[in-house]
Amino acid sequence: MIILIIILIVIIFILVFKINNQNKTNKNLKRIILKQIQKEKNKKIKNQFFLEKKKQEEKISEYKKSKEYKLDLVKKCSIFSKDKLMGIGEFLIYKELIFCEDIKNNFIVFPQISLKSFLKDDKEDEVWKAYSDLVVDFLFVIKDFKNKSTKPFAVLEFQGGGHYGDKSDIIQVEKIKKNDEIKKEVILKAKLHFYVLEGAQVYQDNSCFIDDLKLKKEIKKIVDSLYLKYKD
Repeated sequence: MIILIIILIVIIFILVFKINNQNKTNKNLKRIILKQIQKEKNKKIKNQFFLEKKKQEEKISEYKKSKEYKLDLVKKCSIFSKDKLMGIGEFLIYKELIFCEDIKNNFIVFPQISLKSFLKDDKEDEVWKAYSDLVVDFLFVIKDFKNKSTKPFAVLEFQGGGHYGDKSDIIQVEKIKKNDEIKKEVILKAKLHFYVLEGAQVYQDNSCFIDDLKLKKEIKKIVDSLYLKYKD
């Protein structure tokens, strides 16, 4: 009898233990499920936040492309014209060019003009972006009033003493050199004629001031070459 009671007590104890363990397991499982649900909820909220943020950024980006935004920027800022479009050296070269009879009779000279003003690229891709904003010193356009044509013909670059700016700034100097190479390559690829006038060719001895006689001599060489190529 005593043994039976002991067995019964053991069975009851085991049952109680199992029930308690099951309850704990159920609670843990419930806690895990709730935690997972909360995690998914937080993830959904976070994703929703980023989606809303992305939509807002896209709206702002689109607005910044609009005429209204650009016009508003212009209205709010101060804009001034430059005091000088050309440096002294470039101005003297320009004066020599426009008063030259062969130039006056055959060409129009445009100073300080961007490549995108006279070159075209229907795709406007990465290649276009690499050169379109670069500026040449002088563009020679064929003067053809009879056919009402203004076809680009040649480019002249002046590389004077201030061409590279602060020569101690190696990064800037290298950037300008690279831009010079790009300009030359682009002009030649467009089948236009390309000329470079170095400061050393026209400067007075041991100075950065232009010698009028040297300048006339060098301009004559360029003009003669232009004229021959134009008549060819």
